[in-house]
This record gives sequence, structure tokens and C-alpha cells, in this order.
Amino acid sequence: MRSLIDFNQGWLYAARDLPLSAPDAEFAPVTLPHSNAPLPHHNFDISAYTFISTYRKHFDLPEPLAGRRLMLDFDGVMTACQVYLNGHLLGEHDGGYVPCSFDITERARPTGNLLQVCVDSTEREDIPPFGYVIDYLTFGGIYRDVRLRYVAPVHIRDAFVRTHDVLSSTPSAEIDLWLHNALIEPVQVAVNWICDYTPRDDAAPAESLDAP
Repeated sequence: MRSLIDFNQGWLYAARDLPLSAPDAEFAPVTLPHSNAPLPHHNFDISAYTFISTYRKHFDLPEPLAGRRLMLDFDGVMTACQVYLNGHLLGEHDGGYVPCSFDITERARPTGNLLQVCVDSTEREDIPPFGYVIDYLTFGGIYRDVRLRYVAPVHIRDAFVRTHDVLSSTPSAEIDLWLHNALIEPVQVAVNWICDYTPRDDAAPAESLDAP
């Protein structure tokens, strides 16, 4: 039931803050990942990319929902964003180095959807790495991939893997899983983990791998 679909094509871009009512003629076509401003290799001011810009995309659903949930995944938007679908605010996200996801199931239509993303690329003290002293430039825009992700009503929302003794002959791993149930009633689920482990040629011989 899970499906992952590339969503990088067919975007529109304007290097300023535009309202939802702005015509498409105010935008230029772009493909993601995208930088909010072309910059030279040296000798430029940070004001060249620290501004608010707008991204827009018209789209039809590539697959029917068929009882699934539909997530919109951004791998990275620098530095903060507000995401609108068909005139409704889906949510906001702060932090350009952390991915974000929005559940668009209730707002998405089979055809004729309008997605708009307001991207704030200014150096805001309330969003790391700003607020103190940094020695690098962050740039701006939707600078990583975007995807549509169809998932079952009960699905893995997040996962965290901790590895132990990876250079020894008995490496192991622990996984924390966060499950999300979009159904009305509680359900019981089983989670199966298949670990395909192949030791490196220069690693110590692997005798066993704990796979709880």
C-alpha cells in the first residue's frame, strides 16, 4: 500500500512574498532542488539570499487514495516555511537542516490541487544555527528533494536506530519505532525487522548480529 513518488518537477518560483491570489504569471518555472538566488563563487553579500520567496505547484493526485493517507515530505527548506494546499494552511516548519512532513489527505483533491510554499530564508535568531556565531553561509530555498508518500492508515511515523560495537565481531542494533494510527478504533499490529548485514572486508569477523 505504500508508495513514494518524486515531486520535484513542475514548480513555479517567485523571489518575493506573494499571496495565494497571485497569478501564475508572477512566477517562473523551476525544478527542485532549487536555490532561491544564483550566487557567484565569492564576493557577495548575504542579503542576496536572505529574503522571503514563494514556491507554487499545480498537481493532480498521481494515484487514488484508496483508503491510504497522503503525506507531503520536504527533505530540506532553508530556513523556515509555511505550506498551503488549496488555500488552507497545512502547517509551518522551522529549521532548514531537518526534514518535515505534512498530512494532506483531508485537503487534497483528485485533480486541480494548488500547493504554495512561503519560504523565509532570513537569518532568524530563533532558528538554529542562527542566534549566536556561525562561520558558514546557509543560502535559501527548497534546496532538497520533495516527495509524495502514500501510507496505510496505520504506519511507521518515525524511527531511530542505535548501533553498538560496530567494529567488533558482535555488532548489534536497537530500533525505536513510532507508529501512527489514523483509524478511529485501536488496532493491534506486528512489526517485522529484517536485517541484511554484510561485514566489510576490512572489518573484524562477524560472528553474530543481535536483531531484536
